Amino acid sequence: MYISQKYRIYPNQKQSSILNQWLGQGRFVWNHMLDLNIKTYKEEQKFVFVYGMNNLLPDLKKTPETSFLKEIPSQCLQQKCSDLDKALKQSSRKAKNKKGFPKFKAKKLDESGIRFPTFNFEGDRIILPKMTGGIKIKLHRPLLGKKGSLTLTKDKLGRYFVSILVAIDDPEPVTEINNAIGIDVGLKSFAVTSDGEVIDNPKFYKRSQNKLTNLQRQHSKKLKGSSNREKSRLRLAKQHKKVANQRKDFINQVASSIAKNNDLIAVEDLNVKGMVKNHKLAKAINDVGWGMFLTTLEWQCLKRGKHFVKISRWFPSSKTCSNCGVGYDPDLTLNDRVYVCPDCGFGIDRDLNAAFNILNEGLRIHQNTVGTTEINACGAMKKVVMTSAQEASGSLVHK
Repeated sequence: MYISQKYRIYPNQKQSSILNQWLGQGRFVWNHMLDLNIKTYKEEQKFVFVYGMNNLLPDLKKTPETSFLKEIPSQCLQQKCSDLDKALKQSSRKAKNKKGFPKFKAKKLDESGIRFPTFNFEGDRIILPKMTGGIKIKLHRPLLGKKGSLTLTKDKLGRYFVSILVAIDDPEPVTEINNAIGIDVGLKSFAVTSDGEVIDNPKFYKRSQNKLTNLQRQHSKKLKGSSNREKSRLRLAKQHKKVANQRKDFINQVASSIAKNNDLIAVEDLNVKGMVKNHKLAKAINDVGWGMFLTTLEWQCLKRGKHFVKISRWFPSSKTCSNCGVGYDPDLTLNDRVYVCPDCGFGIDRDLNAAFNILNEGLRIHQNTVGTTEINACGAMKKVVMTSAQEASGSLVHK
């Protein structure tokens, strides 16, 4: 199993200049090879994949116009070709996790960086190929396993970071499930869990929107190319980074706490990309960070050996009664905050009702996947979980 550990590095002025050139050269190779693939596909209906691109690199270095590519370690350019090869294959219709066609990288927006297969440490410095002297690095935590490749990036604030791929032992999967939880995410509340906990939506972007608007307005009035415009750009980028870091820290804490205290976590497989096409809700959905939360939660479960179950996005978790399992209200709208079962008359907060249904469906899916031995312990637990949640959340449950 591989994890990535990120550290900040502090190059001096000369090293910064070299790193900037390398990042630009890596970006050039990506754009050049992508343009070549687009033209080749138009003419021959096929792509040039990694081996073909790597074979073109020596000729590029011999050409006077692109001889500057000799400065960067050759392995970094080969890694860029490998990344483009992967992106092209993922854009195929037959790809398992299909993604969009790769795009050209702009200097002001590109944060993909360059990758080094080999590197070394010397005390508090990191040694990179073709770099004179070591670069100071802040090792705020030790490497947890055997080191692999290193990716060097530069953010919009001009800071340099390295992400080191580390191989660690696979965690032992949890064999006995003592605690299981269903999670319903939303906009009014960040999440409601089946044990009655309501996690408030912090709305980091909304709270900073006025400040971001003022900074953006100031930036737009500065003369293009001036030093004042660059200063205003950094102030704006710093505020955006602050909002992103607040959201990331909050999501990491919530996901870590949930994964630590539960053996099985059930969530909905949300189509976030499709949801943000609704322009009335797009800002709120991007602010709450559902996609990041589900990805982080899955990773927190994976590294602890916990069970992470995704139920179908088409499962009617909000409109089905969690008490009798039969009642179904097709007329339930987003404005209806309390679910009343048309069959048994059971009343409950709609988000808590959805969390119970997600838990029950997650347990069913897990039982079909893993087997009956482990789930028998969970079958008796479901009623206990639901009863304790109803008692603990008197303001949410109505009868």
